[in-house]
Amino acid sequence: MLKLNLFPLWLLLLSLILAGPARADAPQQRQPTAAFEPTECMFEFPIAQYLSPGSLGFKCGYVTVPEQHRAPSGPTIRLAVAILPSTAENPAPDPLFMAQGGPGGSSLELFPLFMLNNPIREERDIVIFDQRGTLYSKPNLLCPELDKLTKETLALDLSKEEGEKLSLAAYQACGDRLTGEGINLAAYNSLENAADVNAVRAALGYDQINFYGVSYGTLLGLHTMRDFPEILRSVVLDAVVPAQGSFLNQTARSASRAFQEAIQLCADDPDCNTAYPDLENVIFEVMGRLNEEPVTVPVTDPETGQTYQTLVNGDLFLNTLFLALYDPSQLPIFPTIVYNTRAGDYDLLSRLLPLLIFQPTVSVGMYQTVVCAEETNFDPARMPIEGVRPELATLMRDSNESLFKVCDLWQIPKLGPQANEPVVSDVPTLLLSGRFDPITPAAFAEAAARTLSQSYAYTFPNTSHGAFLFNECANGLVQQFLDNPAVPPNDSCIAAEPTTFDIPTPEKVVMTPAPAHVLDLLNGKNWGELVVLLLSLGVLLSVGLIWPLAYFIRKMRGRRPANQPPVVVSWSALTLVVLMGSLSLLFLIGLAGLLFSSDLSTLLVGIPRAGAPLFVVPPLLLLLTAAIVAVASVLWVRGYWSVWRRVYYTLLTVAALGLVGVLIQWEMMGVLL
Repeated sequence: MLKLNLFPLWLLLLSLILAGPARADAPQQRQPTAAFEPTECMFEFPIAQYLSPGSLGFKCGYVTVPEQHRAPSGPTIRLAVAILPSTAENPAPDPLFMAQGGPGGSSLELFPLFMLNNPIREERDIVIFDQRGTLYSKPNLLCPELDKLTKETLALDLSKEEGEKLSLAAYQACGDRLTGEGINLAAYNSLENAADVNAVRAALGYDQINFYGVSYGTLLGLHTMRDFPEILRSVVLDAVVPAQGSFLNQTARSASRAFQEAIQLCADDPDCNTAYPDLENVIFEVMGRLNEEPVTVPVTDPETGQTYQTLVNGDLFLNTLFLALYDPSQLPIFPTIVYNTRAGDYDLLSRLLPLLIFQPTVSVGMYQTVVCAEETNFDPARMPIEGVRPELATLMRDSNESLFKVCDLWQIPKLGPQANEPVVSDVPTLLLSGRFDPITPAAFAEAAARTLSQSYAYTFPNTSHGAFLFNECANGLVQQFLDNPAVPPNDSCIAAEPTTFDIPTPEKVVMTPAPAHVLDLLNGKNWGELVVLLLSLGVLLSVGLIWPLAYFIRKMRGRRPANQPPVVVSWSALTLVVLMGSLSLLFLIGLAGLLFSSDLSTLLVGIPRAGAPLFVVPPLLLLLTAAIVAVASVLWVRGYWSVWRRVYYTLLTVAALGLVGVLIQWEMMGVLL
């Protein structure tokens, strides 16, 4: 079974803290063909904002390139670049360039955290750049008009026609603003993008590079292979989009194939099939019901922390499941999402929806310009839908047709037919695919590989969209390939990969959202609550120092305590606080151990049944807190002890209330109910 453990995530955070800067010298510069302007790094780490990329070795800046490379004296674009120097004394002369997908995704939002301590860095520099039009490059083609519209209409029950009309108006406003700023939208395509790769290479002083691209980044890699083969030592294509054909034409079939893989995964697991039978029909039953009777669920924007009441219909539900297929950590909970939603429990759905709804760092404009210029073969009438559920086929077709209505508004000229021809190349190429990928199936990699004479293609049985960053075996293959691109990497680890997941079912897991609140810490949420929790615990544990110290000082001075209460009150006051602090400490230690030892997919839906006894403690802490409050009230009403002792005990009471308040907020009181 594939286990997705939290321990590597915490190790990753620890590595950020412990990592030191790499070698101090910048890459050797030759006469540049574009200017590299060093700057402070323009990005930050999402789970460790207090660490600057510069302090960890990143060297950042901008490379200025022509907006249109055929007009070098015309308007320019500034591409955001981050160089992670190799830790080797004598690194290989050819770095690894990394390109994100989308199109429109930010490489600098995705790769730096994962590549900081990647073994590839031990051999060569890593260069991460934001493509033209994306988040940190200038100008970018983000469309805040669409983000604003999304937030304004989340709670509205709009018809398809009403929603599309508003959406097209927002696109029009975005396009008008961008062109009004002097941006030539026709310049934002894969051919100009490939020329940027060459320009960045030259600006940084490298003769040859290795190129890694994921999703749309693979299409960029293929265009670079066609237009600038001499600069490429090797190419890694992960979740491949071939240059030929139309990937949009295949979206219904690709999505259907991935849905069937996920459904079959459950059907082949006896426990899953018992807990979640007839999964396919239930999916579309829930979709139909929600289209007839939408429900409103709270959805929190992870960027701002603001919660929006969001109307969820069947189409949005199915789109959320489609998105879940991208991430292998969510595949084990795929059946739970479906059945929880069917039962009216929308907590999981509420947690997944932000990934679909809020995408403020994605350059929607760049996505549109690339699609409009390059998807010349798309024809909704010829979209192959044999064997595809009608509901899914309609959803995919309607979504794609909407894209081309924006093309009509923006009037992006089509690239010539050469942009859609197969790339013929002898550059060594490694192609990676994931079994559950809902948008770029292994067949796409096979199609691209047919005209790549020195290519090696592999499919991983337990990954989805993008294998390199999240799969140890894939990472190893990439390292081998970069060491010697002329030799096929040893792929024996693929045969050892698990082909099934440990799917959490009610037989194995106590279903509760409690651990998911703790996982939110990894996404930068709930840090205020964590501070309250730890401060409260610290105050409670201080009784082990303060109380004996006060007793010792009184003995040394020979004083008898003023207004001494009955012995039972004194000992009750002390015992309750000691028990509160001790049990709280033991509970948090046990909780940390449970998190470290459990699958991430399990924690998204609940806790392993073996760990359930631990959650007897929170209700006990609630009872102890009530008793501490009662004792504190007696102390003040009767005037027992000195004022300072009463103030200190009140502080302990507030700490107990704070700690219990956080546990209530994290829904840990009723786990066993």
